[in-house]
Amino acid sequence: EMGKINETFSVFIRIRPLLDREVRAGASNCFAVSDVDNFPRDPPPQRISVQTSDVSEAEARASFVFNRVFEDSHGQDDVYRSAAEPYVADFLNNTNVTIFAYGQTGTGK
Repeated sequence: EMGKINETFSVFIRIRPLLDREVRAGASNCFAVSDVDNFPRDPPPQRISVQTSDVSEAEARASFVFNRVFEDSHGQDDVYRSAAEPYVADFLNNTNVTIFAYGQTGTGK
């Protein structure tokens, strides 16, 4: 969002669905996802923001911009089709590609 548009790499994140034990304990998602307004690319990047009153004021204002944010309702197929499949085709056409998946164990990387 700041400076030049970076076409060299893309960053995708997925908000993991709550675990059954988290739902039973009354937990809820504390993130809001929105498109970045007036961005010269379609689809525009997305912003993820903390939405809870149980954190400090600075944390409540925290927001981060990524190429795409997959909310907890998106499945692995959605993530693969949007975040990996285009790069697999590039790789098969002799383009150097790296897909780096990072996250908690058992979250569907």
